[in-house]
This record gives sequence, structure tokens and C-alpha cells, in this order.
Amino acid sequence: MIVASCLSFTGLEAAPKATPTASVSDRELEVEKLKLEIERSKLENQKLQLELEKDRMTGNQTRKDENVSQKESKTEKKQRKARVVEEMAAKSAELAKQTEAETDRMVFDFTNGEVWFKGIRHSMNDLAELFDHEGVKVKRNLLKRKSNGTGRYEYAYRNLASQRYEQQEKGVFVWTTPGPEGGYSFVTPEGYSSESPYGEIRNRAENDYFTYDKQKKKGKFRILRFKNKGGFFKFPEKLNFWVDEKDRLAKIEWGILDEN
Repeated sequence: MIVASCLSFTGLEAAPKATPTASVSDRELEVEKLKLEIERSKLENQKLQLELEKDRMTGNQTRKDENVSQKESKTEKKQRKARVVEEMAAKSAELAKQTEAETDRMVFDFTNGEVWFKGIRHSMNDLAELFDHEGVKVKRNLLKRKSNGTGRYEYAYRNLASQRYEQQEKGVFVWTTPGPEGGYSFVTPEGYSSESPYGEIRNRAENDYFTYDKQKKKGKFRILRFKNKGGFFKFPEKLNFWVDEKDRLAKIEWGILDEN
């Protein structure tokens, strides 16, 4: 009986020895879970890197598309300007036929920089040729010289004048309202004339070649300025309309106006 009792105690003491084995299994399970978590994090990082790379490539393509769109827009703008140049030239030629018999009325085509008189086309940059054809003797007046000695000369007759530096293709053309001694009136292919009021000039002078720039005051005059931003010159072509306090046109300046 005593022996049996001892055996029974021995069996009871043996049962708890399995506890350390269970603890080891738990630790191994935690390690495996940690490894899986690390692998999952790696996969998520790889996925994130792929998404970032995709976004970067998409962004580059978007910028490329935008650049192409801008280039197309510039091309379209050039095409519109080219169409306006051709359209104004055709309209001016038609107006020149209508005014061919008039000896004091001209056609001013500011888009092409031309004056039509008695059915003949002339350049606004070379009024000397127009005056010479008309048999008018006009002196060449020296206005100023640059520091390098280049002279700026003017040809003027009645209410017309052209100014230009030597050896330069473009200069300035000026028309002023005829005075007591007389002068030349004009019409334009855009539909305004020397008799047009402020509102008519403001509404019709703008096209795809000359766009409105600003207005400023100088004494009793308001100056409407239009300009051609896409010119190939250091100074863009500009077009100024001087209007008096009664909304009457007093003067027009066309050409490279910012070059002193």
C-alpha cells in the first residue's frame, strides 16, 4: 500500500514536465508569424515602389502630352496669323480697286505694313518710294544717331511720315489727321477709317495678328495700343491710336515703336 501510494505521487509529479515543450512551440510560432509579417511588408514595399514608378511614368507622359498640346497650340496660332495676313492683303487689294480714282484717300493695311494709293501697293517702311512715284520731292531728315553712328532718318509729306534707322528693314509709320493744308484720309480692311470714332476702332482694330495691349493717357489724348507678340524682331510691332477728348482719331503710329 505504501508502495502504491508512492507510485501515485510519482505519476502526479511527471505531468507538469510537458509545459516547457509547449512554451518552445509558442516561441517558434511567434517567430514564424514575424517572418511572415516581414515578407508581407516587403511585398507591400515592392507594390508601393511599382505604384510610384507608374505614377512617375504617367506624370512624364502627361507632361509630354501637355508639351505636344502647347506646340500644337502655337502652330495653330501661327496658322491663324498666316490666314489673317492673307485675308487682309486680299481685302486691301479689293479696297484699292474701289479707291483707285481718289487722289486723297489711301488704304492702310497695318497687318502687312502696306499703303495702297491709286491702286498701287507701297511699303509703310519706305514712303520715299511712294513719294517718288507720285513725283513729290521729299528731303530725308536726320532725326538722331546711335552711339555707333547709325542715323535715324525721316521722310515726311503732308500728314504722312516714315522713320527708320539706316540698314534696318522696319521702322515707324505715322499718320496724323489732315490739317488746313490738307492731307490723306484712309480706310482699312478691318472696316474702320480716318473718320471712325473711338468705339469703332477699339472693336475692329484687333485681329489674330494685332491683339489689344493696353490704354494710357497722354495730355488730352487716350492712346489705344495693340501689338504683335509673335514678331521676329527684338522689338515687336505695335499699333497706337491717339484719340482726342471728343473721341476723334488724331494720330496713328505703326511699327517698331519701342526703339528710340
